[in-house]
Parts: sequence; C-alpha cells; structure tokens
Amino acid sequence: MAKYNSNLPPDPDSTYVDSKAYGEHKRARRGTKSKVEVNDTFKVHNVLLSGANIPASLVKKAIDTYRSDFPSGQLWQFLVGMFKTQLKMNVPLNVDQLLYKDINTDYRLSRILKGGYNQEISSDPEIVKVELGNLNPQFRSQSIDGVLIEVIAMYFDFNSMEYTSDSFSSPIVPLKHEQELSFDLKAGKPGDSYLICLKLNGCIRDKMLTENSARSMQIIETGMVSENGLEKASLY
Repeated sequence: MAKYNSNLPPDPDSTYVDSKAYGEHKRARRGTKSKVEVNDTFKVHNVLLSGANIPASLVKKAIDTYRSDFPSGQLWQFLVGMFKTQLKMNVPLNVDQLLYKDINTDYRLSRILKGGYNQEISSDPEIVKVELGNLNPQFRSQSIDGVLIEVIAMYFDFNSMEYTSDSFSSPIVPLKHEQELSFDLKAGKPGDSYLICLKLNGCIRDKMLTENSARSMQIIETGMVSENGLEKASLY
C-alpha cells in the first residue's frame, strides 16, 4: 500500500509515496492537474437529494415530537427517497405514501393488534373525528394490564415548509374492553397534506412503560385537506 515517507523534503504541490512498483517517489496531489468531470446525472441526483432533504426534515421533525425515542427504522431514508421521487416527477409534495407506515418497526401495529380493529375517520372544516373499536392489543409482556391510546393529526404546508399538529389521548383502558373510543382533533387548513397516527403505550397498574416492546405507532390515514374536510389518499 502506498504511504507517506517523512524522510523526504516536503513539497506543497506533491505527495510522497512508497510503492512496490516504483519505490520511493513523489507525485502530484490528486485533483491538482486536471478537473474531475461530473456528469449531468450526478448533478441532477444532487439537486434532487438536496431538495428532498428539506420536506423530509420537516416531516421527521413532526413525527419525532410524538415518537418518544423508540427506534424508527429507516424512516429518514424512506422520507428522502419519497420526496426525491416526487420532485423528479414534478408532482406536488405530499405524504400519501406514508399510509400504513409503522414508526416503531420493531413492534408493528399488526403485531400488537393481531385481531385487527375497527376504525372510522370523519371530518368537517373544523374537526377531525377518529372512532376506534375492538381495540384489544397483545403486548409481549404478560404483566401489561392496560393501554394508553393516542391519536395524532399532522398537517404539512410544503409551500411555506411549516407544520401543525394536534393529539388526543384516552384514559388508560384495560387490554380487554368493549369500549368504543372517540377522539376529536383540530382540522388543518385547505391545501395541507395530512397524516393521522395511532399510537399505543402499554401500562402496568396505571403506569406507562418505556420499553420498546410496550409501544407501537402507525400512520393510519394520509391525504389532503380540502374546503370540506379531509380527502383520504389511497395507495391501491
């Protein structure tokens, strides 16, 4: 392997190497004699990547507010790739592709709610109502006897690169229950891209746990805010 030989006199325009083929010698530093050509594809990639980082950072910041430090897997990479594709296709920036995205990838919602659940989301220009039923989570720890349920709405204005959010939490309810839970959240302004998250936190004797296995968070709806309320996106 080539290496620098400190016994030779220094030369600011050159570097000294010792190779098997040529022995001790000096050569010009890399990039000093000819410019490195950057092709157009590489330039476009850099422009798209730089542009995608801004909305990706906005969305991740909003989600991280409610993430409680549990692992988010490849969320950042997913966000950058999603916005890079949208910029390349020249479509309005949106969060539609985050539908059913698990934020805690170690404990996905389908793993905690193995039997599924009922969900209904309705809205008007002022209020978003989320109704949940048959929500009977199964956490890994058998000691968990209750669950705190939180619903979060996030709204993104990708013109001004600003977001707003609202959340509502239930009281701690038993794991096995027949309650129909209802959550009222503030609506965003028309033109905003939105997402709604469902977050579960296991509890023992009315105390919330911090273990990763006791928490799950998934984006359960995405779309755009219209004059009349929410317009749900569909990936199918």
